[in-house]
Amino acid sequence: MIRIYLSNQFRRCRKLEGKFWNFPAGEFGFRLTDEDLEYASRFTGDLIEIEWNYENDAELVQIAMIKEALVKLFMFRNVKYKLNMPYIPYARQDRRCNEGEAASLTVIAGLINGLGFDFVEAIDPHSIVAPAVINNLACVEQLYYFLQHITEFYAEAEYVRRPIVLIAPDQGASKKTMALFKELSTHYGKLHNYYIVTADKERDLTNGEIVRTVVDIPSHIPDSAIYLVVDDICDGGRTFVELAKAIPEEKRSHLHLLVTHGIFSQGLDVLRQYYSEISCINLMNKSIGQLGAPLNSTIKL
Repeated sequence: MIRIYLSNQFRRCRKLEGKFWNFPAGEFGFRLTDEDLEYASRFTGDLIEIEWNYENDAELVQIAMIKEALVKLFMFRNVKYKLNMPYIPYARQDRRCNEGEAASLTVIAGLINGLGFDFVEAIDPHSIVAPAVINNLACVEQLYYFLQHITEFYAEAEYVRRPIVLIAPDQGASKKTMALFKELSTHYGKLHNYYIVTADKERDLTNGEIVRTVVDIPSHIPDSAIYLVVDDICDGGRTFVELAKAIPEEKRSHLHLLVTHGIFSQGLDVLRQYYSEISCINLMNKSIGQLGAPLNSTIKL
């Protein structure tokens, strides 16, 4: 899904309603509407934003067409161009695991860089390589959204004073989870005691299948604790199902899931068998709800 906004340094002024069509051979065409053109002639702002909530690769061609049309329209005005892309596609393919594979993130980065955006913004990219290969990229950290969610959601009466155990699904998530744990313990420890646990997950590198998951819950954690699994992406959910199975059954009644990017390609039913609460920052499955990342909030599913 792509949206276009004319903005200034303080706010978005207007959403443009450009139109795409398809030629018989399958190519796209794009044009701004007459109403868009009339407003653009009076626009005095200095920023044009393209918001991209990723659904498919063809959208990148559409963004290129939008950008070209806008640059031509505003060629004699001093405006900057910003790409808001909560999810960076192919960030999970930032290196070659097997001979003959493409480093797909590098390919996508080259295409985005070629569009010449002055600013690019993403939320919690999966790959630490992304800022090095995408020009002018600013990343909103997971910590910002997760802190807000935890301090607001768990301030409700039914959760106050109950311990919260943060669970990192694997070593790759442990650094971000530790940063969240330290921030919560230091500044938000009046309503909850916080604990942190890191699961061990082994995968078969040839097919990505999880071979084994181990979660070691310390015996001193009270029975009333809430177990909150936090990570950047939930795709099919296999990681989180296997993790839940590895947690003692008597503790699963208070098992919650919080992720940045909710792809949920297998739906939510398989996760709801184990997790009583599921939330995300950026919803990427339109069969579940509206795509995108609401400003300064999380999505409770």
